[in-house]
Amino acid sequence: MILGVNDEPSPGENTQSMDYLQTVAECGSATAQHILGMIKLWSRSRFKSLDTTSFVSVAGRWICMAAKQGVKEAQFELGKMFGCADFGGNVYNRLARKYTRQASAQGHDEATEFMKHLRMCVLCGADDARRTCSLCREVRYCDSACSRKHWHEGGVMPREGGAILEDEAEPHMHACRRTHVRGRQ
Repeated sequence: MILGVNDEPSPGENTQSMDYLQTVAECGSATAQHILGMIKLWSRSRFKSLDTTSFVSVAGRWICMAAKQGVKEAQFELGKMFGCADFGGNVYNRLARKYTRQASAQGHDEATEFMKHLRMCVLCGADDARRTCSLCREVRYCDSACSRKHWHEGGVMPREGGAILEDEAEPHMHACRRTHVRGRQ
């Protein structure tokens, strides 16, 4: 099936193509799994009125299968999905780092840049911050002074465009996922 720029496939051709793609993906083709996952992920934006969690979970399953077979684009996309709260509203930085690191090791340029961003101190922006929060291990700091200041006072380095989210500006003792009592000191 060859389509021009303004041509639309008939509904039957579109369904037939998706069925073929799904069959190939189920047989284990990593490329087909990645493409199918990306189509499912893209289709959630077309149905904003519906509950999009089912679209994301199906897309994530196909993208994860491709990522486990070593498709660097799938690894990077899965890392972005875990890092952007696409799975049930939770951010899983450990998994985001894992898949982004795998894509970066295979030479994915965006993944390499994103890994640099993940290694920055959350408070001052220093490169290659080696310390992490001892409770959640998701926030990085360059030294203990930044760690203490962020724990008690909060605040973060502004992102590109100068935007700071409200929950990022609060003290980490209130935002840390591993503190069971809010405001624990």
